[in-house]
Amino acid sequence: MKPKGFYLSYSQINLYLNNPQQYYVQYILKHKPPPTRGMILGKIGHQAIADPKYDWRAAFRRERFLGAEERAMERILAKVKRPDMAEQEFFIENQAVCPLYGFIDGIDDDGTLYEHKFSLGGWNQMTVDDNFQISFYGYVYKLLYGRAPKKIILNHCNPTTGSVTSYTHPEMKRDDYRGVKNAIESAYTGIINQSWE
Repeated sequence: MKPKGFYLSYSQINLYLNNPQQYYVQYILKHKPPPTRGMILGKIGHQAIADPKYDWRAAFRRERFLGAEERAMERILAKVKRPDMAEQEFFIENQAVCPLYGFIDGIDDDGTLYEHKFSLGGWNQMTVDDNFQISFYGYVYKLLYGRAPKKIILNHCNPTTGSVTSYTHPEMKRDDYRGVKNAIESAYTGIINQSWE
C-alpha cells in the first residue's frame, strides 16, 4: 500500500535527474503518458514471475498479445527462477535523505536481489555494471537489512524470443553507496526547491 505524504521512488528520482521539466509534468501536473505495450507486457511478466497462481494468459488475452508473445512468455517463465520473496514493497522513512518507496523485484533468503527487465535489447554486462536502478536497490537493501546484498542479478527477458540472459552486478563499494545517496539528495533538493530547469 502506497504511503501517504511525500516520498520518492526510483522512477521519480531518475526522471528528475534526467529531465526536471518532465518530472514537473508527470508528478506535479499529474500528466503521465499512457503505458506502452512493452510496459504492459513487462508488468504482466513481473506478476507472473512473482505469483505462480497469477493468470497471465488471461491478462495476455485482455491486452490482445499474440500467440508468439504467449509462447515467448512460457519460455521466459520456464527459465527465470522465482525468488524467495517477490515484488517486495518497501517504505524507508527515517534512515534515508527523504522517504523512499518502491518495489524490489525479488529477494532470496541468502540476500541475492533480482531485477527483471522485459525488452528486446539494450542490456549487456557494461550497461548492468553502470545501471543506477540496480545500485539504488542495492542501497535500499542495505538500509533495510543493515548489510550489503550478497549479489544483484538482472534477468533480461526478451518478450519476442523468450530468451533470458542473466547478468550479475558488481559488488557495491562504499563509493557506490555514497553515489546513490548523493543522487537521491540532489533530486530531493531540486524537487523541494521546485527547480524544474
